[in-house]
Amino acid sequence: MTPHELSTWPHSLPRDIDIPPTNLCANLLVSAMRYPDRAVLVDDFGSLGYAELVDQVERIAAFLQNELGVQRGDRVLIYLQNGRGWIAAYFAILRINAVVVPVNPMNRRDELPHYLSDTGAVAAFCSADNVAELLAAPAAQQLRRVIVVGNPGPAEMQPNPRKVHRARQACAACSPRPPARCSRWSICRTRWPSFSTARAPPVRPRAACTPTARSWPAP
Repeated sequence: MTPHELSTWPHSLPRDIDIPPTNLCANLLVSAMRYPDRAVLVDDFGSLGYAELVDQVERIAAFLQNELGVQRGDRVLIYLQNGRGWIAAYFAILRINAVVVPVNPMNRRDELPHYLSDTGAVAAFCSADNVAELLAAPAAQQLRRVIVVGNPGPAEMQPNPRKVHRARQACAACSPRPPARCSRWSICRTRWPSFSTARAPPVRPRAACTPTARSWPAP
């Protein structure tokens, strides 16, 4: 605080704030332990409980960490509309102490390169509608994987494999380097988007994120 701010600051309020060595994912884990069956969100697809959300977050975090090698401090893009997929991806990134890079889903390929090059992102979550735009960006070649996210609804709402394949072919045709690999994130029995490679090894615990009272291994 500047001297001017200190002179006007109420004497009854503290001037310093202790910052806890945890992130928002730790708050989610604590809430899930306290209220596992309570709804964390309600949308057009129904309600979702804290325990269900944490289960999905652990699966995605394990995939990022064990399959893609995402480490503490690495940047991961979220190029999605607001929804369940965005929430799960956000907390999964924080779960392994990586950094979330939100990208406006209305941005097109000419607006994406600086998100990739400036941050040095190593992976990205993207909808099937935007995967062509993302892969067409020159800097997309640095991504280890693009995770294509679907919806918790009928099969016709899920990512179209042909659309994803055509996007990768178009990218390969205009670039000498191979395009980033894509993983589909599809519907599962709990009406929640899940990875087709959901059986990833458990995420390695990190003290800065996970409360010591309980761990949440991936199923």
